[in-house]
Amino acid sequence: TEHKYFANSALLTNAGLFEWRGGGGWLLANSTSGTPVTLNNSGIFRLAADGTLCSRNGTALTPVFNNLSGGRIEKSAGAGELYWYYWTLNNHSDIFLNSGGLVLYSNITNLHPGSALMGGGRLWLNANVYLRTDIFATAAVRLYGGFLSCTDTMRTWSGPGVLHWTDGTIYGGLTRAAGTFTNIDGEDNKVFADESEFINEGTVAWTGTGNLWA
Repeated sequence: TEHKYFANSALLTNAGLFEWRGGGGWLLANSTSGTPVTLNNSGIFRLAADGTLCSRNGTALTPVFNNLSGGRIEKSAGAGELYWYYWTLNNHSDIFLNSGGLVLYSNITNLHPGSALMGGGRLWLNANVYLRTDIFATAAVRLYGGFLSCTDTMRTWSGPGVLHWTDGTIYGGLTRAAGTFTNIDGEDNKVFADESEFINEGTVAWTGTGNLWA
């Protein structure tokens, strides 16, 4: 149940199995000088409970999690939500949500080539998300704050996982591929930034009361 602290410039590399079992203890970055706390994962980073996974301690430097090619972040247990606060996520591989949901909150998320959002669970995004590759998703994804940026080139989001847009801003060009379903819901406004483009080749349903702003 105790928090686990990473000290100044700490570096943890996982090439095996790292399993977080909850119990109330968080992974906390405590680095206020030097380089940010960094966790490099090329193995399995298993999330086996709901609750809060990680945050930073006070004014600590923003920590970094690199999910490298061949690595996997997986949520294997807990029907509820697991919160990921502040840590920058640089993702190059699978995020596999077998059970419940993972909430990326107030962080920067970079989805690089190799990224896929798999499983039958949920990914919640209240974050600054940069789509740096085309993406395939079987997991349901909900953008409910922050933004989704596709500004470097037109990006395609495919797969059977439903994309819910409840709040937040879309930048750049996004194509929803044939066979996809996008649900625009909730009472908050959804914003298309200047010069953004949204191409729908699947199905879009508007079920909320919030406006679309451009």
